Amino acid sequence: MKYGYKIPKDKEELYVRARYLYAPISTKAAVEIAKTIKNMFLPDAIKYLEDVIAHRRFVPYSRYTHVSHRPGTENGIKTGRYPEKACKYYLKMLKNLENNARQKNLDPESLRLVHVKANKGPIRMRYKLIKYDIKYLRKKITHIEVVAKQENRGG
Repeated sequence: MKYGYKIPKDKEELYVRARYLYAPISTKAAVEIAKTIKNMFLPDAIKYLEDVIAHRRFVPYSRYTHVSHRPGTENGIKTGRYPEKACKYYLKMLKNLENNARQKNLDPESLRLVHVKANKGPIRMRYKLIKYDIKYLRKKITHIEVVAKQENRGG
């Protein structure tokens, strides 16, 4: 799989990337989390995802608004959810991104997430025989990619 984000050749030492292929999570949740954490600094994104897992904050849904269970109260947002499983996989990947940054001698506190992308993966099909009837089971698979750039934190 090719990376979707082109890093300039002359500034390659300022960028770090991580990806998670074949993650068994919902693509809907992964897309909404990607929209939410894009352009956040790495420690802020990690804190946000931990708050979502603890049900202190929710992920606003802007694209998939027809399937909402939680009315929002933050900044006029009307729909949101707590996608815990997807947040756990994003946390694993952000910890990996942090370790990759340390390996390249970058400061993890000053990394801004400039590219966060979630793609639908292949559908894994299984079948189950229930009372002489075959039931097909579809497994959700998602590919996630994150690219971060070292920037100065303002403020």
